[in-house]
Amino acid sequence: GAIGLLLDYGFTLLNLRRIYLRVHAGNERAVRAYSACGFVEEGRLRRHVWSNGEYDDLIYMGVLREERPV
Repeated sequence: GAIGLLLDYGFTLLNLRRIYLRVHAGNERAVRAYSACGFVEEGRLRRHVWSNGEYDDLIYMGVLREERPV
């Protein structure tokens, strides 16, 4: 998918060692998609983002080149 293409670009063409992202914890579909591509939760800012009338956690996720599933 699109996430895999971006990871290929970052690791292969840009020679990156690590790629990370931020996602709202309430966006469970995105968290599952990123996890399926090899991203793991590296940190969480609790009740950090105001969304839909309440505070939500902000999750930092990352993947290292050597951890990426093939």
